[in-house]
Amino acid sequence: MAVKLIIHNTEDSLFIRVMDPGKGFSAQDLEHTKKEFYCEDTSRHSAVNYGIELLNMDRIMKVHVGELELGNGEKGGAVVTLKLLLWIR
Repeated sequence: MAVKLIIHNTEDSLFIRVMDPGKGFSAQDLEHTKKEFYCEDTSRHSAVNYGIELLNMDRIMKVHVGELELGNGEKGGAVVTLKLLLWIR
């Protein structure tokens, strides 16, 4: 079970897509994952995982006029896509 990384560009954007073969995001995850301290499994209490990684990535992308998209693959597994605008001077 390997994570797949795909990088491609269009004339004005760079896309970085990370796909994993796991169970993917639930509907609840897709709705709440970018919220601070959201943790999918409410029974887990971790001293090192506060549920802020995707929230921080979303904030970083917005600062750089980019987007963070979350979804699921056609055959399952999570898909996280980063879209950055390319600035040509």
